[in-house]
Amino acid sequence: EAESRVVCLKIVGKELPELLGDGFLVYLLHHPSPQIVQAAVESCSHSSRNSRMLIPALVKHLPNSALRAEVVAALKWFDPAALWATLSQYIESIVQFPDRAVATASASSVEQKREALTGALKVLEASNFPLEDKLNLLLSLIDALLVTPAAAGESGDSADVDILHQLFSNDAELEELAVDALLTLISSTDEKVVHAHSLAMSSIHHALTTKIRQAYEMRHALQLFHQICPRTATAIEETSPLLLQHVEHSLHDAQRLLLKLLSTGFPRAFNVSVILEGLQSDVPQVLSAIQEVLESLLPSSYKTLVLPLLFPQSASTKSTAKMERDVAEFFAGKDGVDILLDVLSHPKPHAELAALALQYFLHIAADHAGCLSAELKVRCESRILPQLVANELTKELLVETFHSRPEVLSYESVPEVRECDPPLISRIAISNCLRYSSLFESVCAIGILRVLSHHFVPTKVARGETIVREGDLATAMYVVASGTVQLHKERRIFAELGYGACVGQAALLMHSLHAGKHIASATALSDCILLSVSRDDLDALMKETPRVSRGVLNAVASSLRWLYYESGCLPRRDRAASLTAIAPRVLPGDDDDPLVSATETLSSDLRAVLSVDRAAKSFLYTIGRSRSSQPGAPLSAPSGRARNLSFQGPPPTSMPSIQPESGFPSRGGMFSLSDGSDYTTFEKCLSLKGSQLMKNLDDDKVSLAAQLARVVTLTHGETLFADGAAATSVFVVVDGAISITHQGLDGPSTLELRDGDCFGEESFVPKTNLRGPAVAVGRVTLFELPTKDLVDLSEQHHDIMHVILAWMAQKLARATETMVAPLLSPVHAASRAPATFWEADEEAAASPSSGLSRQRKAKSRAETS
Repeated sequence: EAESRVVCLKIVGKELPELLGDGFLVYLLHHPSPQIVQAAVESCSHSSRNSRMLIPALVKHLPNSALRAEVVAALKWFDPAALWATLSQYIESIVQFPDRAVATASASSVEQKREALTGALKVLEASNFPLEDKLNLLLSLIDALLVTPAAAGESGDSADVDILHQLFSNDAELEELAVDALLTLISSTDEKVVHAHSLAMSSIHHALTTKIRQAYEMRHALQLFHQICPRTATAIEETSPLLLQHVEHSLHDAQRLLLKLLSTGFPRAFNVSVILEGLQSDVPQVLSAIQEVLESLLPSSYKTLVLPLLFPQSASTKSTAKMERDVAEFFAGKDGVDILLDVLSHPKPHAELAALALQYFLHIAADHAGCLSAELKVRCESRILPQLVANELTKELLVETFHSRPEVLSYESVPEVRECDPPLISRIAISNCLRYSSLFESVCAIGILRVLSHHFVPTKVARGETIVREGDLATAMYVVASGTVQLHKERRIFAELGYGACVGQAALLMHSLHAGKHIASATALSDCILLSVSRDDLDALMKETPRVSRGVLNAVASSLRWLYYESGCLPRRDRAASLTAIAPRVLPGDDDDPLVSATETLSSDLRAVLSVDRAAKSFLYTIGRSRSSQPGAPLSAPSGRARNLSFQGPPPTSMPSIQPESGFPSRGGMFSLSDGSDYTTFEKCLSLKGSQLMKNLDDDKVSLAAQLARVVTLTHGETLFADGAAATSVFVVVDGAISITHQGLDGPSTLELRDGDCFGEESFVPKTNLRGPAVAVGRVTLFELPTKDLVDLSEQHHDIMHVILAWMAQKLARATETMVAPLLSPVHAASRAPATFWEADEEAAASPSSGLSRQRKAKSRAETS
């Protein structure tokens, strides 16, 4: 009955909207049924409603990411003056939301604020408000989020302030949303008009001053921790204490926001994302180039403070020395241990921050006991420990430490700690493991502890036990928290996975509506602790945390790149965390296999194609150039190739002439972006619905993707992209065939894609290149979907995210099957007895004379671990 009412509402709202009164729609917009609310929002969008009584009811649903696009579309029809009052009040209410401090707010309230502001800023961008009103609102928002809280914090007595809480009390993501909205407004406005409003930009200067000060305070905190344990605080990595990771992550967030604010004064053609990406590089040439560019771009008033902050090896200036003195005075002579004890002894300790501080304090007490005086130990044991037992997170950590290392502290003041059984693994340890995993590396430490760790269930697996079997339906994904897991298919070993590696993620995501089947088996090589998460919980995580969605996309796409043997495609961390990250190796007894040599040398071949110099030169070539394409132009097209562009309306009388640059081969023909009238939105929907990517997607979601699709036509022999072109789009073959040639271990291979086939999955991993060249076979029509826009859309509509993940997981499974098929002999497979623990088989089969086999096995492990 409910479904029937929803269908009727959708039909009436689209075909006979006059039958639905505005008052009735207001009632429907407050209905408890999400389906009825969605039908009401769609009716408002399709029927161009403009009654003022609908505005508050529509604005109420802006935090709902599934409805946001339709709500924004519906609000476009209203009178800007009527919408402005409601929208500005709504944004003000977001800023004044209770529990504004991230450290004290619940996970749901923090996420609600972020989603609400995201929706409000989307309306601000899409609506036709006066530029001055938009600019003033955004500047006031930046002032309220960045400047006002910092001024309030500085007014207190620094000796009594919990410094870590003050540093991390603001929501960096909320601040970045406001700054990104300002950058979008400035980039879409004429430069002369923006310059005319330059006097109103004083809020940016106040925000810059605040962020510079905060960044120096964070760096000073790291320096204090470095004095306690230099090794741990110098090379902060994913296995370091979570507090150090959180401070470093927050420092990088502050630096990124600082550069975005500074970019408001950069030349219009410059793209600040080039700087932000380059700062993540470990290549000295790249960092040197970035420093040189910033020296020419930054105003002198900020240059002397910002450059030493971004590049610590830079020479100190008077401004830097003064800032460092002011920051040291703010810390009031406290050392790293004092900062930790301030957090732990707070009358109302913040659960996650206190847990992070306790983990680091226990690390210091265990490995750097000389830093703790007898007085501090007595204070901790008599006054602080009893208070921490009331916090579930800190109590669990104390219990775990007491049972593993009882000599660290005296627990006489907390007898309940002695009486508790130790947990299989604490939530702090779970968070450390998840932070190490490539799927969740972009989520901050407190975010992992607060949101993610609840969803993962620790499970103990004995040595030799099979975790998943090839062909079984996937029920969960696993993260290895301790021990080693071996992936194998029949008797061929893919990889040995350790701490932080994921098992079963591809099978769990292989279908958009349900889980798929495992493409390989997994066996415990030692006693293991695994962290399992079900598909429903993983879906919930992806909805709650956009960075998790991007991390999952990145991880699956990275696995595919490993199989493609692409140059520069290796994950940033070498941790063997991908199902197909390691090439199969051959067990003893298969010495005569003709593919043994290729299998053994795969790792060295992969390393050979990686060239740091090439990456550095590529970056240096593009540094300072805007990488945004011309409006309407295919994003995948290299900037140096000629092309014809045509848009809505009559064709232009002349085409722009683009001279080819070095690095891309010239060719005789040119492809064209078809006139929009060639394909209506309905026809695009039909073609996308028949593709591998979106065949299981609902029609209304397909129509949203169709709005992103750009039509590309090529004649026979024309090149869509050259080998090594930047991967920025996904392509769908609508009609004809595309031939893609790439170089493999056994020479060049060619893949021909036809109607409904999709490619360009490499573009889901940042800064990667396409395998090519891709050449048209006959006349070809394709749809090009910009990956960035597609990912943004998928974060608003999680059904789209599911079909993208399912498509890539299916490609991963097929690529794995293709790669290992020659190694799986059908002759021996039938007679081979099933086995589950190949490590024991190898040791038993190895004879005293099989030294070469042992060397091969050891070499393979050394190269692939």
